[in-house]
Amino acid sequence: MKKRLIVIAMMMLFIVPSISESADWEYFMEDDKGDSYYMDLQSISHTSRGTVMLQKKVEPKKPSAYESIVSEIEMDCKNSKQKIRKKTSYNKNGESKLLRKNTEWQPVNPEGIDELLMELVCSLKKAGK
Repeated sequence: MKKRLIVIAMMMLFIVPSISESADWEYFMEDDKGDSYYMDLQSISHTSRGTVMLQKKVEPKKPSAYESIVSEIEMDCKNSKQKIRKKTSYNKNGESKLLRKNTEWQPVNPEGIDELLMELVCSLKKAGK
């Protein structure tokens, strides 16, 4: 838990100053398989329902049919839930394929990448108040 808070604090130092400066993908982390995770800081928006919308991109390290997978996610910080609004894969030629659309609300996996992403996004929301 303490390690996670240190990681979030360090990320805040680098990410928060760039929120208004960049529309590009910002590196978020790498998982134990070597896949790279990014988030588009310009995509973060707060809904009238009290949720947060954002886009996340995953680039697989190992050769795959996909160059990247981009997800539009809605996160409920208060109830620790999320839903995928749209999930699209992109191949090496830039062609896209819709993988999933409008899933049901799901609990965020504790100790998972999306929990870290939610903590970061929810912290940004609090900092903006």
